[in-house]
Amino acid sequence: MEKLQEGQYTSKLYGLLAEHKYSEAKTQLEEFVTNHPHSRAALSLLGYTTYQMQDFTASTRCYEQLAKEYPNSFDYRIALAQSYFKNGLYAESLRVCSSLQQQAQQELSQVSGGASSSASSTTTSSSILARDEMTAQWIKVQQRVTKLVASIRYEQEDLVGMRTALETLSASSNQFNIANNNSSGTTTTGGGDDGTAGEGNGSGSGGADVDAAVAQGCAMCKEGKWEQAAQEFGDAMQATGTQPYLSYNIALCHYKIGAYA
Repeated sequence: MEKLQEGQYTSKLYGLLAEHKYSEAKTQLEEFVTNHPHSRAALSLLGYTTYQMQDFTASTRCYEQLAKEYPNSFDYRIALAQSYFKNGLYAESLRVCSSLQQQAQQELSQVSGGASSSASSTTTSSSILARDEMTAQWIKVQQRVTKLVASIRYEQEDLVGMRTALETLSASSNQFNIANNNSSGTTTTGGGDDGTAGEGNGSGSGGADVDAAVAQGCAMCKEGKWEQAAQEFGDAMQATGTQPYLSYNIALCHYKIGAYA
């Protein structure tokens, strides 16, 4: 990532972010962006900062520009879809998600086609590893996008659409296991050093399974299926360990069914 400025300015800025002093960091970044409107690093950090401040209108502006100027970065496009979602712009978020899903499917088809054509020729272990890593990377993109689609459908009260997305996520998890087991490397597509507002948990198919269980539990709560919901949340907690939000969800389910002990 490019440096915003040499010397103490950059150090101070990252210090503010590390201490969660987002308001101060936002002020400095906005001033910098005013003078350098196409700075990738500044825009990315400003998008991250405003996202953390839950100023999703501001983060949307940053990620719209970044997605336009760097269309090959799926991190920026996912962050844009997330900002749209958080801002209640579901149609816009779904539009970005659809574009990402189509690209991921095209990339996976190309990788698969390349694997078939190379099967009859001499291939090196490094080329096979690179192919498997690319496959795992695009599957994880699919997973992140599909989780977001499921969340959007949930907010839209479209439980059928939500469960369709979760079924897709489950199939993607199985595909990820195959690709990742063939690769000795670790791929990462979550928000990283460039400050993107990635929400993926970076835990591969296990993370996808946990997210699916939580989503199913939430859907069952909407349907009044409190016992089944508690089971889903319990399964998620077994995989992740004690999490405050899962403990709250389980307690709510028990309260709803009158299990106060």
